[in-house]
Amino acid sequence: MGRLIIEAMREEDIPQVLEIEREAFSLAWSEGAYRRELRWNRLARYLILKEKNDNSSEREPVEVPKGERLGTRILSLLRRAPAPVATGDLVLGYAGQWLMVDESHLITIAMREDYRRRGLGEALLIAAIDQAVEAGARIMTLEVRASNLGAQELYEKFDFKKVGLRPRYYTDNNEDAVLMTSDILTSAAFQSRLKQLREESQRKVGLLWSL
Repeated sequence: MGRLIIEAMREEDIPQVLEIEREAFSLAWSEGAYRRELRWNRLARYLILKEKNDNSSEREPVEVPKGERLGTRILSLLRRAPAPVATGDLVLGYAGQWLMVDESHLITIAMREDYRRRGLGEALLIAAIDQAVEAGARIMTLEVRASNLGAQELYEKFDFKKVGLRPRYYTDNNEDAVLMTSDILTSAAFQSRLKQLREESQRKVGLLWSL
């Protein structure tokens, strides 16, 4: 696997995001929905994790030091990052959240099927949490299918708690959604746990890079 980059999703990433979306979800969003999110939804924040093509003409990536919050580096560098040149970079996964006052709602996270169970989704979740903290969120909430025990276990690893049930939430099969919420994101206990998971993730995945 080549170098890995986590950065803000751009419109040119949407075709690859849709490939992953259709693999992962029976209720897939459309291209138009993602374009509206990126262009008009001021509450929305989307990240992608991609494998860097070393022949790319984009600017050189910046190494993220071990244990450093990804969100800080992402937000500071995106302000001056140039528009990317079309490359053969492969989008491996993406995550999206809506930031409302002091709450983040994780609305989607998915990995390309061939790259699951490698720790990449966990790395992407860490980056999304860092991004939420940088934006001032105190908690993160999400819904997950009641049958998706693997995802629930991942969130529980990050100390998310099951706090409720949304009956017949998913319209494709009327499946219930489990509502989960984090502890206070800025609390010493949560940040200590996140730091441990971040270091474990970086050892497992290798260096993550951010434009």
